[in-house]
Amino acid sequence: MNWGKGITIVIIVFIGWISFLVYKTTEITSEMVTDNYYEKELVYEDVIQAKKNVQQLSTQPAIQLAQDSVLIIFPTEINNSAKGDIIFYRPNDPKKDKKYSINIKENSNKQYISTNDLVKGIYQIQLTWNQNNIPYYYEKNIFIQ
Repeated sequence: MNWGKGITIVIIVFIGWISFLVYKTTEITSEMVTDNYYEKELVYEDVIQAKKNVQQLSTQPAIQLAQDSVLIIFPTEINNSAKGDIIFYRPNDPKKDKKYSINIKENSNKQYISTNDLVKGIYQIQLTWNQNNIPYYYEKNIFIQ
């Protein structure tokens, strides 16, 4: 084997390796955590205040996993006049996020949510609600099996 063949083989292997890397980079998605992060950052002070409002309640909301549902127990101060959302946020795939309305029954501070339509994995449950014009925000990470 002479120098010409050796250099040609090295160049072909190098070009093949670079082509492989270019192909692999086209397969990777670069999704952002949220589409409108700038607008959310501008109002994040409101989220901080809503978190402080939750800390002033007698107890924190409790989130318990059952076999086929998630039980959310709100503090006793929260009643059926509370309006808001329960978001199951999936960090690695925003297409699998789920959103439910808070629907607390009278004389109860609990809400059950079925996990049958949720994919197994890690979720961040985000509770956002208003009661008497006071905003509240609570979040907790869970693993659905």
